[in-house]
Amino acid sequence: YQRRVRGMIKGIKTSGKVVYVTAVFPFIALLGLFIMGMTLEGAMEGVKYFFDPTYKFAADIKEDGEEVKSNWRHLYNPYCWLEAAAQIFYSLSLGFGSCIAFSSYNPPKTNFYKHALGISVINSVTSLFAGVTIFAIVGSNAYTNNVSIDALSTGPGLAFIAVSEAIATTPAAQLWSALFFVMLFMLGIDSQFAGIEGMMTALDDTTLVPKKIPRPVVIAMFCGFSFLLGLPFGMQNGQYLVDLFDNFSANFPLMMVAFFEVISVAWVYGINRFCDDFEEMTGYYPNIVWK
Repeated sequence: YQRRVRGMIKGIKTSGKVVYVTAVFPFIALLGLFIMGMTLEGAMEGVKYFFDPTYKFAADIKEDGEEVKSNWRHLYNPYCWLEAAAQIFYSLSLGFGSCIAFSSYNPPKTNFYKHALGISVINSVTSLFAGVTIFAIVGSNAYTNNVSIDALSTGPGLAFIAVSEAIATTPAAQLWSALFFVMLFMLGIDSQFAGIEGMMTALDDTTLVPKKIPRPVVIAMFCGFSFLLGLPFGMQNGQYLVDLFDNFSANFPLMMVAFFEVISVAWVYGINRFCDDFEEMTGYYPNIVWK
């Protein structure tokens, strides 16, 4: 939290410079983990499992020769689509206000349409690349231990248990472990910068906080309050709180926020007025598909 305050103390000028490190380093670390993961025994088994829903590990075949059901069955489960939507919302920071806050610093004639498409493509490619990396490492662990990949930890346990156990068995395990957790730390810091900037931009544009209160003080107060809220998650029963928030406050409520944002723009502000603003900034009117 101290790093969050230091990184945001002077607004977008300091956070923009810090992001050069916090945003670039995870890509370098992910590339290193990808190369390491693909050299492990059984890595391709995990990659095949990642891309082919019908692929089975040896441990997935029961003793009587009966195979477990295909993973295509998960597409019939609405919860699967809810998790997928929540994942893309979090990876693109939709509904948090951070994208809108950062875009407000652009010149009025910025072609945000190309930026939005570029960010979406880069995000999807990065997610796919990260998925291959993780499943190569986890698949190697499942292959060498002759267990089903479904038997390994999921959710937060995937990063802190399953992947950690797999990395611990590789050559130079200390190096790869440090690289992996520094990457997670950088991603967390980067996400916090975006969240704080979204909140601070909204406060700067309103009169909720008196202008006489310096910006660094407001940031320090917000980070201190966030620190106090985060303390219960680090206590003995913190994992139960993490599961509670992950299952009931991290998926559906976020999509409801984004849903009402769309309703506000389309039916309160007006879709025609929004399209006129689109044409003024980009130089062309959105077609019927995007409208």
